[in-house]
Amino acid sequence: MKKPVRKDLTMTGEVTLTGRILPIGGVKEKTIAARRSQVKMMIFPEGNRRDFDELAYNLKEGLDVHFVDEYEQIFELAFGYNMGSPPLNFRRSLTSFMWDLLSGCFL
Repeated sequence: MKKPVRKDLTMTGEVTLTGRILPIGGVKEKTIAARRSQVKMMIFPEGNRRDFDELAYNLKEGLDVHFVDEYEQIFELAFGYNMGSPPLNFRRSLTSFMWDLLSGCFL
């Protein structure tokens, strides 16, 4: 794709082969680590919204947090356009993108 992911973005979650995003553990610890790394935007699975909402205000302050339940939502946040209408040279299958992501091409 030759388009980098935002440098101030962090994301966590488990992606299924069908593109669903599953909840994770350690929301508090991951939020603390993001703040220490001066990350501005975080993407969490929708299933972790309640965990994040229960954190102290000072941990959440200044973070732009998004909750997703489908792969396409991550793609839009990370690259700035939605999967439904990417430019022709950016069209890829879900499997291809996930393989690249898992193999570290975007890290």
